[in-house]
Amino acid sequence: MTRMVWPHAFTLAASALREAFETGRAAKAVREFFPADDQKDHDGVPNALRWCVAPWLGMPRMPFEVYRRPRRGFRAKPLLEPVKINAPVGSAAPVAVEWNHVEMYLVACTADPAPGRVLVIEPVDRRGEPMPGRRVTVSTAQSVLFRAAGIASLRVSGEGELSNVQGVEQTGYANLADWQRVEVVGLPVEKGLLAGAYDDAAPQGPEAASLPGFEAARRRLQLAAYLQLPPPPTGVADLPTPTLPRPDAVRYLKALFEPQPGIMTLIAKCLQNTDDNDPAHLQRDFRYDATIDGLRQADLAAGTAGTGDPAQAALPVVGITMLTVTGDSFAATGLGYGTVDFPPRQRDVPATHARATDPGLWGFDYMVTARFTLPWIGTLEVAALSSDALAPEPAVALAAARRYLNRNPARDTEETESVALTWRLSAAPQGWLVATSHKPDEVKVCNAERRGGAGGYDPFVPLRPAAANGDLPPGATTSFVDPVSPVPMAGVSTTRYLVAGLDVFGVWSPWRIAAHSAPAKTVQLPQLGAAAVELDKAAAMGKVVPGALTFDLAWDWSDRSPDQVEIHGHFFAPSAGPGAPFLGGFARGGTGPTDALVVRFVGDTATIDASVPGSVGSDSSLEVLAAAPPDPGSPPAPPGQDADLRKLRITVRNLRCDFSSASELAFAICARATERVRPAEWSGVVGPRPARMFDPLPPAVPSLPIDLQWTALPDSTGRARGVLRWPRSSGARGYVIWECAETALRHAINPAAPEPAPTDSLLTRAASLRAALAAPGADERSLGAFARLHTELIPDVPTRPTQELELELPASAATLFAFRVSAVSASNEESERSASVALFAVPKIMRPTQPSLALRPVADGASRGIKLLALAGPGPSPAGFRVHRVRRADLVDDVGLMGPQILAHDATGWHNDELPTLRGPAQPCRSIVDAVTPSWATLFYKIVAIGSENRAAGELRGESLASATQSIVIPPEGDPSLAIAGTSSGSNNCVLSFATNLPVAPCPLGRATIEVFAVVVSGAGKARARGQRRDVVRRGRRGRATGGRPATAAQLALCPSGGAAPRRRMAPPA
Repeated sequence: MTRMVWPHAFTLAASALREAFETGRAAKAVREFFPADDQKDHDGVPNALRWCVAPWLGMPRMPFEVYRRPRRGFRAKPLLEPVKINAPVGSAAPVAVEWNHVEMYLVACTADPAPGRVLVIEPVDRRGEPMPGRRVTVSTAQSVLFRAAGIASLRVSGEGELSNVQGVEQTGYANLADWQRVEVVGLPVEKGLLAGAYDDAAPQGPEAASLPGFEAARRRLQLAAYLQLPPPPTGVADLPTPTLPRPDAVRYLKALFEPQPGIMTLIAKCLQNTDDNDPAHLQRDFRYDATIDGLRQADLAAGTAGTGDPAQAALPVVGITMLTVTGDSFAATGLGYGTVDFPPRQRDVPATHARATDPGLWGFDYMVTARFTLPWIGTLEVAALSSDALAPEPAVALAAARRYLNRNPARDTEETESVALTWRLSAAPQGWLVATSHKPDEVKVCNAERRGGAGGYDPFVPLRPAAANGDLPPGATTSFVDPVSPVPMAGVSTTRYLVAGLDVFGVWSPWRIAAHSAPAKTVQLPQLGAAAVELDKAAAMGKVVPGALTFDLAWDWSDRSPDQVEIHGHFFAPSAGPGAPFLGGFARGGTGPTDALVVRFVGDTATIDASVPGSVGSDSSLEVLAAAPPDPGSPPAPPGQDADLRKLRITVRNLRCDFSSASELAFAICARATERVRPAEWSGVVGPRPARMFDPLPPAVPSLPIDLQWTALPDSTGRARGVLRWPRSSGARGYVIWECAETALRHAINPAAPEPAPTDSLLTRAASLRAALAAPGADERSLGAFARLHTELIPDVPTRPTQELELELPASAATLFAFRVSAVSASNEESERSASVALFAVPKIMRPTQPSLALRPVADGASRGIKLLALAGPGPSPAGFRVHRVRRADLVDDVGLMGPQILAHDATGWHNDELPTLRGPAQPCRSIVDAVTPSWATLFYKIVAIGSENRAAGELRGESLASATQSIVIPPEGDPSLAIAGTSSGSNNCVLSFATNLPVAPCPLGRATIEVFAVVVSGAGKARARGQRRDVVRRGRRGRATGGRPATAAQLALCPSGGAAPRRRMAPPA
């Protein structure tokens, strides 16, 4: 059967154990395990071999065969012509050197970088991913050799030339006839254990194989133990190298079969319950259902109260097996995925190539073959060709940090912490050994001990993320958790962590060391509940009221027992707040000791220290609210339960609360504690917890004005508004307004009393109501008639000495409204209602009806004027009339447009008069004369009647509607005036300027006209008079006019419209 090489499915790595050879360990192993006649054939450098398969391929059902051949007797073939390289190192587009994707096992070339430049070369598989750890950087011309299965191309960056590229094809190399089988390696099973599922009858061991599987595995493990080197020195004087005992081969193999489950138990179940020919029952899909311990704190045993319930896990057997054999040298050797070959000694060939790996395997190549069955394909013989192993890496960038603090397993014992170690993930899979040192000259291994008492420790093998472009993701790290690291009771302790890499061949990397400081857990804080003060109003002395402060104090006994708790307290300004946590004793006010209140714990009993007479402790009491804590050795309570929480209620009496200068006081308390295990160290301060107290004594009774008060005039919404004012009451937080109507109040005082007469004024009714309230017992009877005006308090405004509230009364109300005020303190203590009653009423507007107006011209000698006759409308007589006058007719539509009054209603010229009528007697009226200057202009008049006013009786002056408009003209005596201001002439016109007292606009006397007559000159200088009327164009001042054509003579005739007025003539201009 032709062997096929499947690089990503079946891999083999080899490492030369030179150190074991040089220290004599290899020679000792040869003498122990090989016959004397054969020892000369095994005196070379031993080579450790480790292989694994991809989980999807599954495990073979027969042992592996291991082959060896010297590195000679084959010829490499040229792959391609020289290649020029010009790609900057680190660029995103390196040069791909390809040869049709034929996979090679060996690739050699000559690299010639340009002067001052380098070439970076790395092999790439057929998926385009670089092979980890195989990168070579060349700065001078030399040959480069890569040996690994699956090389499909080279990736090159830099500047230079790559030539002489040759290779050996992997499939042809695997099928060469000169491979020598050196060993058969399989599972460590006895014959018949896995009958039908695995060929457990096939002999194993060195060629010719003759040992049962278990014995062959024991021999391999013993050889590996002989060759295992101890860890390297730490390099620190007070850090000894950890001691690692070699595992016992028999015990180790038996532990593989333990039903916990052991790894061989899982492998057996997988092989027995799968069918490689059935796609539905392949090994890669097999899961083993196991019951494992649930989540719990690492230092608590499984099953302890409060730990997690057992969990179910579905374990992928093939994946777990491959993870085990790729990280643990002894697991790979014991399970049949590794061995050590002792070849004959050969002379090393001088190194003529630059290589990415150790040249320890220069003399031999190795191959491991196995038969795998795949659905629809059948059985294939797959070969894995050896690749040189990478050296183990140290823990780069090692750091330690607290992950979380563990609870102590029992009360008053030391806590532990979980510490996370992080370092950079290695390029290739490998194991790690982690050790810790809590004090000098002492080192303890943190890895898990091997099962079954086999001895030694399992290496820590971390999970690995998927590679990206052949490299790990940037910043990829691994993390190891030390779940139980001690934490000191006090101070700080320093722990040093040591990490060394250990590959699957048992080769060590140097140690890396990181220090971690663990501070002691801070002293547990007491729990301080809310504080409250109960005031004893009956024991008040003036404004000083004694009070009792009550608060709850609690302690969680689950981790620590308390030694003592100290409580501090003081008064503070309520507006400033309690501020930051404080100490300084317990100040109750007044004189006396101010020592802190101390609660001491003796065993589980709490007592208050009252040793100082008169101290706060002597006036305090304690009450236990919760049961005693559990026994000290009991484990912590499960989450969500507070069985370990003990609560105390403490009462401090004789708190002196002085409300002389403030209606609100505030008191705050803080607490701190010590633990029984460290009584000299105090916890942080808890608090402050404030308690606020309001003056329990009622505030002063408000006083109200006794005069009848009037609201403002009603607004458009039909509401009249007034302001109730009263002096501020000391100690008041707010006020309650009480309201009552006049009728209800009179009825409450004396139901048999008659109602006021309808003609009584509001002032009279107010006086009678106050007299009724002054009667004996009337005030007390009146209280039931008042109702609260608002559901909420009217807040007190401390910055105002006089408080006030806007009242709303119906505009149509013709009755009195009574109000009382009571004050309410911050503690909801209400004062008596005000002894006086504030009375409010809505004022009335005395609005007369619309008046009438008549105008008469009058003349008294040389003076002339207009007599205004004002006739009042029906209803109450007005107090007078207001006169408005304008000259423009467009302003009389609204009296508001006529400007201010010209005659007031109380002007001295008003007197009683009569207005004659056509029928009946004359009507009484009021008259006044408005002295005016005669003019051709029209005068327009309106009057407004003004109502009477009595503010004391709530009667306010109103105004009537304006009368109808009346107009009159008082013309001047004589003819209209005409004055010629001047003339000017042009080439074809003449401008005549004049002034006149005639109105431009029409007036009741008619239309005023200005006529211009012209004398036209015609012919040869012979004048012919012709009368022609010209248009008058008004411009500039009133009366200025221009003619329409040239004139040699002109005359103006001025007259009112109507014709008979005399004409005034003017001589023509010169």
